[in-house]
Amino acid sequence: MNHYLKKLLIVVPAIFLFGKEISVHPEPGKGVYNKPFFPMNDYRENILPPDSIWGFTLGSKPASHDDIISYFEYLDEVFSNAKLYDYGKTYEGRRLVYLVITSEKNFSRLDTIRDNISKISDPRTIDNSSEAKKIIENTPAIAWMSYSIHGDELSGADAGVQLAFQLLAGTDSYSTLIRDSLVVCIDPLQNPDGRTRFLSQMTQWSGAMVNYDIQSAHHRGNWPQGRGNHYLFDLNRDWF
Repeated sequence: MNHYLKKLLIVVPAIFLFGKEISVHPEPGKGVYNKPFFPMNDYRENILPPDSIWGFTLGSKPASHDDIISYFEYLDEVFSNAKLYDYGKTYEGRRLVYLVITSEKNFSRLDTIRDNISKISDPRTIDNSSEAKKIIENTPAIAWMSYSIHGDELSGADAGVQLAFQLLAGTDSYSTLIRDSLVVCIDPLQNPDGRTRFLSQMTQWSGAMVNYDIQSAHHRGNWPQGRGNHYLFDLNRDWF
């Protein structure tokens, strides 16, 4: 047997063994996903988490646009330091919203905070450095949190819902500090048309058995997937 054939006898089986090894997938249900999203999970009593509104555990399946809107409407109703704003509709008629969250004290002076932020953004409107320093010391920062600009990037919108619940219902020191220091604006779903399209595809292609093949239709969907909006435009190409 020549030297070339000996090499083949070594290399070829190794390739198959390597391929077999990387094709091994974890067993369905093997992982345990019962840990809280936030370790200091102390919450106000009588405040319903998303699970209680939806009837399924947040993260166990992607929340629909209707699910997200219904929960944000609930938060808007029960919290005096939160307000839900509509800023438009998609071509397919789905609401585009953002939820403003801050402390009770900050919420009572949102107009003043807005005016101060507007003023400090243009130094020409400020008389002197002491005035600027006073505005900075007495004005909370604005945090704009936007999720799921691509409809098939699913976890972002769900994370936005969890964040809203945490900031409003959380009684821990971290949640309290954020409410006192910031005005948080949460846009949970920037591309509801794309998400709805992709969730529909996931439902159509899913089965009783877990499919680990990343090339399968369940994981990849079919054209045009959910990345773009109604017009299949990639929104982060013109995000600002």
